[in-house]
Amino acid sequence: MMREAIARRAYEIYQGRGAAEGHDAEDWLKAEQELVEPLSCGCLKMENGLKVSVCLSGIKAKKITVGVEPERLIFIGGNAAEGEEKQATAIRTLTLTEAVDPASARIRQVGTTLEIALRHAPAGIKEELCAERAA
Repeated sequence: MMREAIARRAYEIYQGRGAAEGHDAEDWLKAEQELVEPLSCGCLKMENGLKVSVCLSGIKAKKITVGVEPERLIFIGGNAAEGEEKQATAIRTLTLTEAVDPASARIRQVGTTLEIALRHAPAGIKEELCAERAA
């Protein structure tokens, strides 16, 4: 998803320069800088899961969507107003130190901090993830 967004923007930059060849890496880096914003966060291991804190003060997006997978969090920011075409402006992933149950995610915003509480994944999910990695 992120790679496609960067590639699309890099191509737009290339076209904006009159399709001049030889600036592929430069166009890619410029597209990355425009689309990907830094993410400041911390992860605390708890007895029953993880607690992740994300600082939103440096993020320019008006709306943040958080996707939760067993081994990672996905942050997608957008600036489109209600009814406008949506365009992702910031996409970051955070690889988790332990497998979690996505259905257990509890997210709340406290000031400029996003707090995400996650419970450990059930044993069956952990075993499936280990088997997928081994394959």
